[in-house]
Amino acid sequence: MRVRLVDAQDSGPAGQELVCLAQPYVRYAVEHPAVFRLMFNRSCDPSHSGVKAAGDAACAVLSPHVVAGVPPELHETHVTGWWSLVHGLAALVLYGKIPRDDGAIQQVDELVRSTVTAMSRP
Repeated sequence: MRVRLVDAQDSGPAGQELVCLAQPYVRYAVEHPAVFRLMFNRSCDPSHSGVKAAGDAACAVLSPHVVAGVPPELHETHVTGWWSLVHGLAALVLYGKIPRDDGAIQQVDELVRSTVTAMSRP
């Protein structure tokens, strides 16, 4: 997932950075459901050095975009909130709670774009 996030971080127009990072996160869940579920399963021990390193690496890509313009004391809250939003979208799509046509990744991208854009407004 980190590779997709790195590739996406500078791929869109100014002001759409969060959308460009959210879309590959949700796409990864849809395209690799077993791996995505395993990554967030209880059996995937977050204290394991490899698991922690992978999570930290992905967070290092996302965090600067999420906290841009946010006071330092709110950085952790913004990162947690953004992750919750995007991960929630991924889970809802993955578990079929948000209807979509089979194979219609464009629908997923549009859902992510519209939701992240709406939630990013002041």
